[in-house]
Amino acid sequence: MKNRMESGVVVLWQETQMKWEEYEEIASSLLDWLQNVTGLTLDRNLPTTYNELKVLMLLKLLCS
Repeated sequence: MKNRMESGVVVLWQETQMKWEEYEEIASSLLDWLQNVTGLTLDRNLPTTYNELKVLMLLKLLCS
């Protein structure tokens, strides 16, 4: 019985570790995106339409 409980705790710990690593990866990606967008908006010469802005952001991401 104790062995099953210990293995259950190990499985929960491994799942928690996996979720934490996934969280860190997503948070890192978000931070990178925010830094790119912030740099883009600091330019203050933003396109006037959504489609133009979208193209500019894609070009910026491809060049980085």
